Amino acid sequence: MNKRLYGFLFCLSLLLSRSAQGQDSVARADLEHFRDSIATISDSSVLITLESRMIDSAKRDRDSPLLHLRLGFLALRMGDIGSRGRYEDAGSEFEWAAELRPDWPYPWLGLGKAEAGSSDSTYGLKTRFKAMFGADPLTLAAEAMRRSTRVDSTFVPGLIALVSIVSRQRLNADPEEALRIVRRAAGTPAGQSPEFIFARASLERDIGSFDSAAAAYRFYLVRGGDAVNGRFELGRTLLAMGDAQGQELYYEAARKDDSVVAGRLRKDFALIAGDSGVGAFDSAGLAGREAFLQRFWTRRDRADLRKDGERLAEHYRRLFYAQRFFRRVPSKRRFRGFEDYHQSQNEFDARGEIYIRHGEPTERVEYPNFCSVSWRYGRADGDLKFHFLVQGEPGSQDFRLESSVLDICTPENLWLSPVFKWGPEYARLVNAGPNSMYRRTREQEWKGMDAIKEGVTTDRYELTFPRGLPAVAQILSVGRGDGGSLVHFTFAVRGDSLKPDTTDGVITYPLRIRILVTTPAGEVLTSTDVARHFQVNGPIPPGQFLTGREVLTIPPGLRAFRLAIQQGDSMGGVFPSGAIQVGRFGFGSDSLAISDLVLGSRSSGLTWNPTAEDTVYFNPLQTFREGSSLELYYEVYGLTAKSSYATQLSVRRNGRGRPEITLGFSELAGDDVTHGRRTIALDHLRAGDYTLEIEIKAADGHKVKQSRGFRVVKRN
Repeated sequence: MNKRLYGFLFCLSLLLSRSAQGQDSVARADLEHFRDSIATISDSSVLITLESRMIDSAKRDRDSPLLHLRLGFLALRMGDIGSRGRYEDAGSEFEWAAELRPDWPYPWLGLGKAEAGSSDSTYGLKTRFKAMFGADPLTLAAEAMRRSTRVDSTFVPGLIALVSIVSRQRLNADPEEALRIVRRAAGTPAGQSPEFIFARASLERDIGSFDSAAAAYRFYLVRGGDAVNGRFELGRTLLAMGDAQGQELYYEAARKDDSVVAGRLRKDFALIAGDSGVGAFDSAGLAGREAFLQRFWTRRDRADLRKDGERLAEHYRRLFYAQRFFRRVPSKRRFRGFEDYHQSQNEFDARGEIYIRHGEPTERVEYPNFCSVSWRYGRADGDLKFHFLVQGEPGSQDFRLESSVLDICTPENLWLSPVFKWGPEYARLVNAGPNSMYRRTREQEWKGMDAIKEGVTTDRYELTFPRGLPAVAQILSVGRGDGGSLVHFTFAVRGDSLKPDTTDGVITYPLRIRILVTTPAGEVLTSTDVARHFQVNGPIPPGQFLTGREVLTIPPGLRAFRLAIQQGDSMGGVFPSGAIQVGRFGFGSDSLAISDLVLGSRSSGLTWNPTAEDTVYFNPLQTFREGSSLELYYEVYGLTAKSSYATQLSVRRNGRGRPEITLGFSELAGDDVTHGRRTIALDHLRAGDYTLEIEIKAADGHKVKQSRGFRVVKRN
């Protein structure tokens, strides 16, 4: 099997009078029947006996192309069941058949299959060297398949085999040319074959043409293709397009008792689920698979403040992108003992693994040698930064994760790179002297290892917006609701950054607020996604803020939360994740407890009425002007009704020991909840940061404390 012979035979085929279709239907039917008859035979002794009889016939009829084709396909079958050396025998028979009838497509199909079968599962140095000259087995196989379609553009087995080979190639792959061949064939009778339609759909999707792929999968179903497989692949394609119907088809496939589809579901899922997630998938079984997957993806939607189904759709968009751009060239991986991360999966390089888990990076930097790259993910909880370097044998294209940017870039080059601006640690590396370089380098490695660990064990789909939203938020646990304590999410957005809506002459500011509250382990307790229209008398002037409040009832305990505020699709902000201790406030306990302190301002316009007599003022900015007043509110639980209790209040400037303000007083407790209210004049406080602290002492001597920081600013 050599490339020159292919060229000679193909040129000869153009000179012959018979057309490609000249291989009559009887001969084709005979070949297909023969291929089908041996496809289920796994006993090599049976195949060898059959081969011996056919060789005897070939000795008497050496110029029978059909006989050589049968011998070739018989040798292919023996190669497929383990006798790899028989691929060479198959190739010889197909070459002989091609000499006799180069205008038939089957010899070229057989040559391509023989080359593909002889290719190793890994690309060694010898194979990669051959690939430089287009002489590696898969490149030759693809060329043979293309020639089978040139002599007969309606030859379905050749078209399907061409798609299969191109999908396997990592070097010299030309899916665009294969797609042109397949699209031309779609207008011929071959275009009605379900097997051909399915192959075309897969190729369309491989190159990112999702609309065409979805149309082809639908046509495959119309033409009577496998309904379970076809609907699942259509669902995966629609998900990558962001079409909601894809989610329905995905979960429908999870309900089907089909081992092939279940295996593909499991493989896709395993890319982000890890060993424990795959174990849970297996344990769910057919009866619980759909519910398990729904819980898994819904939990991720909630964690990233997204609508149901968004994370699943993004998973498939990332997966098909990674298959297109980050597939590994198969080679024997030789990890060094000191490498920072050893991948367990072999389909993608490290870039693909990170991409499938975390999506499109905020910024990519490619270094001058083109064998290394850095990615940055801008996140509210702190940026993630990854550095990739090609490792392994020359030409392997195996990008691996490195903990330090100095593994891929010198300090001199780093200073000139955009990476230099990614964080102060890079500037410290560039500016480090001889005495501090070792320490700075180790700090960079430690941070890099933390990033790698997070990168390969977690996955995110964080909300992003083209424009940021200047806003602040404050979260306070104050008050009781049905079944839990009240948590107030208050926020302030700079008014001149917002666009007002003046419909019907009424000025409103529309905002979308998303909140998630979970346990520290990530179990979702509650979430909300609401649209609010804040009506105002006139446009908010520069320097002023739009304020708002959302209230959720949450079970007591330590809780984690996430918050995002946006206007439209182009402007918004995700706040850093936080934690809050939600007070018990009498739920299942009579112990003394105090709520969070609310430090408000009457000018904020943000109020809450816990009772008909009480008005609570909020101030999300937690800033107060010199000479103004601060409105304090809190609640105390666990006091004996009508008993006397003492309150000690102090205001200290941060960094100083002596209080600037001290107040002490005694009052009678309420029947169930004791409401504390005070107006505190800030006349004597100069601009700076302060802490207000309250201590409550019950009649039996028990004490509780609570504190809250605030800032005093100068008057304009």
